[in-house]
Amino acid sequence: MSALRKSKNLLQRYWSRRSTRERSYEPLSGRGLVSDVSSGRYDSSFDTSVSAAEVEDSLSPLSTSRKNSLAFKRKAELVVSGMTCSACSNSVEEALRRLGSDVTGVTVSLVTGRVDVEFVCCEKPDDAFLDLFVRTIEDAGFDVESSKVIGVNHPLDRPLLQVRVTVNGMTCSSCSSAVEMALSNVKGVSEVKVALATDEALVVGDSTQFDAKDVVTAIEDAGFEAQVKSVDMQNNDGVVHEIEVDIEGMTCSACQNSVEDILSSLKGVQDASVSLLAGKAQIKYLPKETKSRDIIKAITDAGFEAALCQDSQSSSSRNKNKEAEYWYRLFKRSLMFSLPLFILSKIVPNSNPGLHHILMSFVLGLPLHAVLKIALATPVQFGIGWRFYKGAYNSIKHGSANMDVLVVLGTTSAYAYSLLSVLYHSVHSHEYQRDYIPSDFFETGATLITFICLGKYLESSAKAQTSNAISKLMQLAPDTAILVELDDLGQVKEEQEILTTLIHVGDCLKILPGAKIPTDGTVRSGSSYIDESMITGESLPVLKCEGDTVIGGTVNTAGLLHMTATKVGSDTALAQIIKMVETAQMSKAPVQRYADKISSYFVPIVIILSVATFLAWYISGDLGS
Repeated sequence: MSALRKSKNLLQRYWSRRSTRERSYEPLSGRGLVSDVSSGRYDSSFDTSVSAAEVEDSLSPLSTSRKNSLAFKRKAELVVSGMTCSACSNSVEEALRRLGSDVTGVTVSLVTGRVDVEFVCCEKPDDAFLDLFVRTIEDAGFDVESSKVIGVNHPLDRPLLQVRVTVNGMTCSSCSSAVEMALSNVKGVSEVKVALATDEALVVGDSTQFDAKDVVTAIEDAGFEAQVKSVDMQNNDGVVHEIEVDIEGMTCSACQNSVEDILSSLKGVQDASVSLLAGKAQIKYLPKETKSRDIIKAITDAGFEAALCQDSQSSSSRNKNKEAEYWYRLFKRSLMFSLPLFILSKIVPNSNPGLHHILMSFVLGLPLHAVLKIALATPVQFGIGWRFYKGAYNSIKHGSANMDVLVVLGTTSAYAYSLLSVLYHSVHSHEYQRDYIPSDFFETGATLITFICLGKYLESSAKAQTSNAISKLMQLAPDTAILVELDDLGQVKEEQEILTTLIHVGDCLKILPGAKIPTDGTVRSGSSYIDESMITGESLPVLKCEGDTVIGGTVNTAGLLHMTATKVGSDTALAQIIKMVETAQMSKAPVQRYADKISSYFVPIVIILSVATFLAWYISGDLGS
């Protein structure tokens, strides 16, 4: 029924717009089209007589004004209803991309119905562009529920830096808010996203005012640990990629200087720094002028062994699994102490009078049951709970209060009161009677720490599963590919096996039967059935012939294929899926933003109420006496 309604809606819009055009036909001119685009009446879905390049060069309102003013990069967020399959999301993405090169990026989430459009504007109002996007999506047969501009970046004449880091030590929304606030205060940062579920942060801003080291320093100053995952920069020359290369064979500073000179001499390399001790090199280069394979070849030709550092996602997954195992060990140890403590405090006094009488006997001037409680509660409070004390100290030191502060205050208050109560009655030689036993709450702090450890274990297990899911997605792509070099006649000249990370756009690749497609591209020669179930979910293989598109990670089931790589690295379909998963973890729903805002005030409010309650009871008791 939803498909029928969508088709009916599309046909109604089509015939309505067609009749409108027939009634008000004008010769196609620059002025008429500009007015149509600026008013939001330009139909990019049906009017195919004008190319996107023509719209960009002479007719687009953004293109005309961009030549005379400073261009800004903005992002629009739209919520679209009616998308039911990947074909729907593809149609929306294609319709938006056909608006011209002013639209620099389009991301469509089929699950959430969210569409993010990155576009370049000058001094035009946001409503004009939003109206254009809304009408384009509606012309494609879908409904737009809401639309807004969610961010403004720095001018494009300044280098744009994007840093992705892994953050360790975040335990709650207050921690992620503290990290987000610390990064927002870094000069030059225009956009910050923090994902508590994946322990990652994304920072975007002006590269002339900050770098990756500033990001790491800001996170560490906030009391957390940070490790750079990726760095990308865009300037007037284009996108600048940064790679890390492992180099073996350097034995002295002369070797180090030699490698730096070789890298600096390569065309397109903007910066190269080599560490002799670490055996690594950090290289920034322009992909349109040089390739990673050329960099590796230059180092190996100089007599050293070089290889690209592997993605840290697998290590991140291992770290999260280790974290889950760590919390599970803490939970088991805490349970070993807290369970007997709970039985001793709540069950024994009311169930076994004989045993309770024995526990009331004195040892070292204290009742036996009090000595046992202290012996069981102390390891949990200061051994297992030491992590919470450390987190609370770091939080308070940097002017914030997270959940660790509440845990420390609550459990320490229970333990300290119980210990003081036992010692006070012992020093004053108060008589312990069956009807009166000094109150203590040793079991409260121990059981609270135990349940928190259990919650941390469940949380870290969920994070590990998310990280494992991303790792499994990355494992769908093969590690190596067969590169084919062709002569002037198009005949195979040489074949060599290379890493998929070294594939360049335009490379000719050989796909054997049963092998995985290494990257996105088009079939150059041959025909075969390709299993695309990883993308489409359809188990039936699809026949691919010369000129057809193939997707990286899919499986060649039968014949031999030669293909030309059209997308590599982060531009492939599989990489975009992984990026969408990671971005979804970083995106916050309005309700979550509101909850995080409340949580930032939650801890101080609880502390204030606690102090006020104590003072009220203390003053009331003092006045009553």
